[in-house]
Amino acid sequence: MKIPLNPKRFWQQLRNELTALFKHSLHDAAKYNGLAIEQWEGMPAQYTAHLDTEHDNQEAPSFIAVNASLPSEEKAYQIALTLGGHLRIQRRDSLVIDRPWKQRLFDQAPVEFRDKVLHLDNEVRAFWLMYWHAGKKDFFGFYRSHPEKKRIAYYHTAISDYIFWRLRIQTWVFKFFYPLALYEN
Repeated sequence: MKIPLNPKRFWQQLRNELTALFKHSLHDAAKYNGLAIEQWEGMPAQYTAHLDTEHDNQEAPSFIAVNASLPSEEKAYQIALTLGGHLRIQRRDSLVIDRPWKQRLFDQAPVEFRDKVLHLDNEVRAFWLMYWHAGKKDFFGFYRSHPEKKRIAYYHTAISDYIFWRLRIQTWVFKFFYPLALYEN
């Protein structure tokens, strides 16, 4: 990397480039991925967000439905979580399943391990989508009121490594003891 002769101009240029990155909202990110965001009135309180997958004649979802009665930071989180699930379905790069051996283990994993990993992957994707595309008020407001979700996003590497190493050890033990098992006929 070339060292700039005028550091002030370098930092101004970097700030301008980052400002251009941060100008896109969650709605823009959803639109970029082919999804519209619809605010539904009169939904039950336990209903948060939903990815449109009911139509058989469509090959891809067309919108994200969000409960209009939620606070703005909850709406932003639910949009980010649903958009992250949509990106996972499209097999976009993951921060949790980031190695070939993890992908092989994930493909062979039991359902409870898959559910844990997919939940972790969705939380990490939602965190980064909110970090880049939600406003300061929505991002900091949500993660101040839900610190456990922030911890999941911060320590996702340690959590996923624990899950995958536990699965790896179980498969090794199973491969070793399976031939030694006695079966009654």
